Amino acid sequence: MKEELEQLKAQVVELTRVMGERAKAGYANEVKELSDKLIQLQAQVNDRKMQFDAGQTKSTSAGVSKEAERKMDELFIASALLTRKDGSLDRAAFDVVKSAPDYRDALKDAGIVNTFGSGQTTADAEGGDFIPAGFSSTLLEEIWLKLEIANLFGRFNMTSPTFTFPFAPDRLTARLAAEGVAPTKDQFSTDQIIFNAKKIMSNVDFTDEIELDSIVAILPLVRTKLIEGFAIAQEQICLNGDTTAGADNLNGNVAADDVRRTTKGVRALANAADMVSFATGNFSAANLRSLRAAMGKYGKSTSDLAYIMTMKDYNSALAFEGYQYLYQYAGAVTTAGELGRIDNIPIIVTELLPSTSNGATAGVNASGVVDATGANNTKNICGLVNKNPYMWGDRKAFALETFRNPFTQATSLIGSQRLDFQKTISAADPTAVWGVNYV
Repeated sequence: MKEELEQLKAQVVELTRVMGERAKAGYANEVKELSDKLIQLQAQVNDRKMQFDAGQTKSTSAGVSKEAERKMDELFIASALLTRKDGSLDRAAFDVVKSAPDYRDALKDAGIVNTFGSGQTTADAEGGDFIPAGFSSTLLEEIWLKLEIANLFGRFNMTSPTFTFPFAPDRLTARLAAEGVAPTKDQFSTDQIIFNAKKIMSNVDFTDEIELDSIVAILPLVRTKLIEGFAIAQEQICLNGDTTAGADNLNGNVAADDVRRTTKGVRALANAADMVSFATGNFSAANLRSLRAAMGKYGKSTSDLAYIMTMKDYNSALAFEGYQYLYQYAGAVTTAGELGRIDNIPIIVTELLPSTSNGATAGVNASGVVDATGANNTKNICGLVNKNPYMWGDRKAFALETFRNPFTQATSLIGSQRLDFQKTISAADPTAVWGVNYV
């Protein structure tokens, strides 16, 4: 795994070098083709990195390998799919799944099979009575490792559904003091941010007609799709989240159960003053630097910042003065989604921003909002974010439940997670600034 990961990283770095040469030579069509390959390669790197990070160590709780825990997750999914109409488990079918080589190896790794002890029967030692009670912590770790934009921001565990996060917006300043004289007392003003855990869910139906052989084959896919689905949900929440109802939502008139309606993300939390028009100069290095200037003190440290842009804009940025290809700096391809830097600020490329590359009117209007009048959505958007003032609050880890629907003769796998995303300093502080009104 490690060797394969290193090979993929080397390919990504080499591809960015070639892209740099083609961009400087003005071969726009070749750069576009190479960038498509780069996105595919980077996705492979991120997947392998996720597998390597989450699969090469032992669980700290039970000494079980991460790979074994993944297989336990799949057995848990299998137990849900093999639940009969009356709510009981089809043990015979479940035992067939457990007997597959990968699952038997996982059970051995976990010490569930071939662990004879006092009072155990052969069936016990073969894991005959074993049914996973829930998902392992590895699944939640893999969701986190899959994150790109959402992983920029810190996380904490909420101790209650509503959590008050206190902060002091004022700055403490030391004063000149005379000997024997008490200094002037500073009185902090205080404020608070309220984290309210919101629930996000997925619901996938499997009909009774699904064959046992099919169940064995699809278990890894179902687990992977659950990870991807909840990772993309968190990406959408922190980037495009907006609680406003109706056509005034910055994403347009989205459905009430759209995950982007969960809470406000970095676009919705920006103020009107945090929108910088690129009408003069369009998408350019100078305009990108103007985003940093607009952030004031929050744009000081490059290690705190990240550019967020579409693939279309990334291709344009390749020719900018100050752009650094992955092969030009140490530690390349270590951050999920990073495809280069400008002025040493990482560039995170995402397909989740509205973009005219998906159609002439698939972008945003001049204000950076998806307009209710589709014909106005002819502009693009990019942003510069300081990651420190934003935080995730996690109330409940990923969980899976089942529901048997006799009318459709299907079993629903219902995934759920409770969390919140908030800006933890004054709403007026320009910690995310967006470039708007350009094509």
